[in-house]
Order: sequence, then C-alpha cells, then structure tokens
Amino acid sequence: SDPRKVGFRPKPGSSVAAQAGAPIFVFAAAWRTGSTLLQRILNAAPGILIWGENKALREILQAYRIGHHNFSSRDRVAYQSLNTELHLAWTANLSPEPERLEEALRRLFSHLYAEPSMSRGRPRWGIKEIRPNAVEISRFLLELYPEARFVYLVRDPYDTLVSSLGMPFVQRMEKPEANVLKTWTDNTRSFLSPQEMEGIPCRLVKYEDLIKQTRSHHPLLEDLMEFLNLPVVEAMFGALSAKLTGSGPDKRNEQLTGKQCDLVTETTRSLREHLGYPDRSIVSPTGVSEERSSAESKRRVERRHSGVSLKKPLS
Repeated sequence: SDPRKVGFRPKPGSSVAAQAGAPIFVFAAAWRTGSTLLQRILNAAPGILIWGENKALREILQAYRIGHHNFSSRDRVAYQSLNTELHLAWTANLSPEPERLEEALRRLFSHLYAEPSMSRGRPRWGIKEIRPNAVEISRFLLELYPEARFVYLVRDPYDTLVSSLGMPFVQRMEKPEANVLKTWTDNTRSFLSPQEMEGIPCRLVKYEDLIKQTRSHHPLLEDLMEFLNLPVVEAMFGALSAKLTGSGPDKRNEQLTGKQCDLVTETTRSLREHLGYPDRSIVSPTGVSEERSSAESKRRVERRHSGVSLKKPLS
C-alpha cells in the first residue's frame, strides 16, 4: 500500500462542508523533520491558521484519561444519589459525567485556537506538534474532532539525527542520540502500522519529497491539499523557497561520527527499508567519508559490541 495514504478511511456520511472546516493536526516523527516548513506551507492557504507546538498536549491527554477512568461504579452510584442520600454514598472521586470532560476540552481548544484564528479572518485552525506517542495523541484529538485531518511527517533518520544534535535542548538530554532515535523509531513505527493507524484520516509525507515540490511539478502538494480540502496557492512555493533561521540548529554539528552512523543504521533499518531510505556513508570523527556496504557495517557494529545484537529497533 502507498505509505503516504496509510490509515485513511473516509468516514461514511461525512459532508464536504464538515471536512472543509475540520481542524488539521500535523505530527512529526521527531525534531528537525520539516514540521515548521509544512506548517508555513499550510498557513499560506487562505482561511486557515496552523498554530505552533502545544507543549501541554500530553498533560491534557492525561487529564482526559483520568476523567474517564476514575469514574468508577461506586462514584456513579454517588452521582445518581445527588438529589437523595448523597451523605450515605461513596463520594471520594465524585465527578460529573465523563462526556462533560470531552465538551470542556473542546471548549478549551476553541478558546485557545479556534476563536483567535477566527478573529484573524482564518476560520479554520490546526496545530503542529512534535512529541512521542504521536498516534496516541492523534486518537485523543480524533475523539474530540471526528472530522479532523492528520498529516504525519518523516525524514531520513541520519539527517534527522545530525540536525537534531545541533539543537541546544537536544544537547542537554542525558542520551541525545538514543532519545532522538527512540522518538523517531517509535513514532515512525506507529505511522506505518495499519493496526495503529486504522480509522485515522491521514497522509504520511516524506520531507525529502516535500522539498522537491516546484511550481511546475507538485504532485505531492496537489494530493495533500486535496485531502485537506485546501487549494494549492502561489504563496506555498514562497514558503518552500524561504530560508528562515528561527531556532535553527547550532551549525557546529554537521557530521555524524562512525559510531553515531552505526547506531542509526542498526536501530532504524527495517523502517528505513519500508520508506526507501538506504544505509548511508559512515562519517569518521575527522570528517572523512567512507562508503561501507550494509553487511560490512553490520559486522563492524557486532565486533564493536562484542556480540551484542542490535538487530531490533529501539523499544
């Protein structure tokens, strides 16, 4: 199946009008995969505003879970007794109906995002996000917004890692390489899983394909915008060509060491094969590129780790 369309199931009875106003949620496999570029491309379309990362989405999801799971059977009995013998009922976790939490969260997102978008003349809204457990968060958002559309972005993990290692917040991580690659592998594995993606209306976009789009040839943009019910407009190509610094990486990190390349090669192999990303050159700490075959690279890693197998991706 086409990985760009994995998980897309048109909802029976969904109206075009409802889909036209549906929120758009953009999730990246990891940092430095082009999510801000895609955000700017979408913001070039008329009538829509894709907001930046909400660093509290996981916490909001946790609150959502607590609200549903803590409503035990005894608490339901207490709620039903509100107008009778409440003083004789178990009320330790007394709460309103769980459905009220869903509506409260919709109002929260409306107040935070939908209303400010509307006030700026952009009646449609969305969020771009880079977080672990992207698909789990997507399902939470889909429960709140059944007509929502999702876009998942991936990039070659070698380039993702070398670019991420230049970011100050990544440099502060205890194990930056392991953290970046675990986020990439976990999210990408979910993006490519038909079981996990079942029922989520989405497109999977490769960064390398996105940046190849031109005014004269842009099939990916046409497919993506048709799916999102947005027009392809001239300003999108301006976003593609603009070079913005923003919070870009520290340029001192421009190469991976041989050990770092080996780590990417072994932990991402099966996912890269599915996406068409080949094994890459081993770059030594001195910056000398050395081409190695996949088999030779694997033997060198196994010797280095004294027989420790790295066949499976990070879990």
